[in-house]
Amino acid sequence: MLQPGLKFVDFGGHSTIVSGDDPSITVGLNGTAPAGGMVVDLESDNPALQVPASMTIPQGALGMDVPRPKSSRIPTDADVTVTANIEGVGSRSQTVRVRPGIIGLDIRPWSVTGGEQFEGTVRLGTTTSEPVTVRLDSDDPAVQPPAEVTIPAGQSSVTFQGTTSPVTDLAFATVTAAIPGGSRWQTDLLVEPAS
Repeated sequence: MLQPGLKFVDFGGHSTIVSGDDPSITVGLNGTAPAGGMVVDLESDNPALQVPASMTIPQGALGMDVPRPKSSRIPTDADVTVTANIEGVGSRSQTVRVRPGIIGLDIRPWSVTGGEQFEGTVRLGTTTSEPVTVRLDSDDPAVQPPAEVTIPAGQSSVTFQGTTSPVTDLAFATVTAAIPGGSRWQTDLLVEPAS
């Protein structure tokens, strides 16, 4: 009986992942795994993404997720190719872009009077080769950051202006910066009533 070959290596349909966020990787066969399972050797060409040396697809399965892939916590912006190989049968590869994640959200000043503006800076771990969209949100309506900002290619940060509303009591807001499907960072801002 012929052994099945490799059909695909897939990153959950994503072409990019964020440093520090462990991805989902699936290896698929073009037939069901034989009795005893199918051993697949794995290799990554960049330490920014680590995979186990091998895995065994269970008997009767058409594929499985790679156990415990790890994206480096060291900020990086580079392509990574993961190769799956069945000895004597063949191999399949897939390339994904590992993008830098958020390592900080600075808000100045940390305390404002309601109605005043504030300034924020979102920081990545390294410069990005492509623009990165960051969504911003506040858990208190008294604090209004822009809905999103973009860190330009070749940069590692972006600064934005936010507004606050007048308050009658102290408001303690948490502002969140998040890369969709990736890393996030939170910082607090105190809004005081006018004296």
